[in-house]
Amino acid sequence: MTIRYRAQADQWVTWMLAAAGATSAAMGGLVLTAMWFVPGIVPYLATALLVLLGFWMVLLPHATYYELRDDVLLIVFPPFRVRLRYDRIVSVRRSPSVFRLGVNLAFSSDAVEVVYRPALLPSFVAAIFGTVWISPTSPDEFCREIEYRLNRSRLAERQPQGT
Repeated sequence: MTIRYRAQADQWVTWMLAAAGATSAAMGGLVLTAMWFVPGIVPYLATALLVLLGFWMVLLPHATYYELRDDVLLIVFPPFRVRLRYDRIVSVRRSPSVFRLGVNLAFSSDAVEVVYRPALLPSFVAAIFGTVWISPTSPDEFCREIEYRLNRSRLAERQPQGT
């Protein structure tokens, strides 16, 4: 059974992303006016790219979600998709800290820390990159559900293969 959790965003994060998006769109307009003498399509492409970047920054918290599937935790952080198999996840816990070491995909100070064993990374690198921070709308419910799935996955690993 698949359960989807939307990302929650703190108000200050939303405002910062909106300000950055508006700045990017404004810079697109400035690029277009400053490059009026450049022939061809280059100024228009630069403007379009900056405006699209601005829209992406504004819409990012609303397009991010996390899915608990039967065998993986799927993190969708457009345009990226991260699949973490339950057998690679070491621990999951709530952490209300803003200062984080690892891959920070959280838009809220009330985040969930997911520690996992990365494949093909040395242990000293895995200590940093083996942590991802996410911010589901219901962190307590998310932690309970993923712990249930982790326990179920670990139990399935211990079962003999022939039964």
